Amino acid sequence: MNIESTLAALRRERLLTDGHSARFRRLTGSLLNVFSRCGVIPALSAQEVRLYSALALLHDIGKQAVPPEILNKPGRLTRAEFEVMKSHTTRSCELLERITPLRQSEAFPLVCDVCRHHHERWDGSGYGTNGMPDYGANTMYRAATQAGVSGQDYGPISTMPDIVGLAVHMNGHIGVYIGNGCVIEAANTSTGVIKTQLAGRGWSSWCKIPYIDYLE
Repeated sequence: MNIESTLAALRRERLLTDGHSARFRRLTGSLLNVFSRCGVIPALSAQEVRLYSALALLHDIGKQAVPPEILNKPGRLTRAEFEVMKSHTTRSCELLERITPLRQSEAFPLVCDVCRHHHERWDGSGYGTNGMPDYGANTMYRAATQAGVSGQDYGPISTMPDIVGLAVHMNGHIGVYIGNGCVIEAANTSTGVIKTQLAGRGWSSWCKIPYIDYLE
């Protein structure tokens, strides 16, 4: 089930009716194109931009499960009402699970992650399930290795030189080496960025980050 089939199924279920999400999809696509061209993020293909933009369209589906008197309240929400509003991050997956083709598709875990974690922040603020995945890690590492020379700009962790600022990588996660055997990394949305030991953490490889001049 591709992303367009997913969107069609959601429209049939009347889960895509919010103008905010459509605007958010367009904004996401525009930002991704600009950031990709300027080198702020690793280069993305047109297909990747379409995919991530479509996922942005789905982020607030759970608001369909929020009572209208809370969702459309013109004034400030009470604490109890805000707790109900926050539940839209997890209610999204409950709504999506009832669409059998989507539930059985490879895209389903990714769609649910977008819904669950879109209000979480790496500094520990925001709200959600406190488990935002680091999707950019593998893309960043792949881009760095494609731009570099094996053994000189990247390699297995056992060959890493003692240079401050190198990126260290494991599947789905990335950190930055700060010297003296230490790494800073984003732990989760509750504790934010932490300092850990390089050894014994499970890092599998290292690479130089493009556009950084290293002192060797």
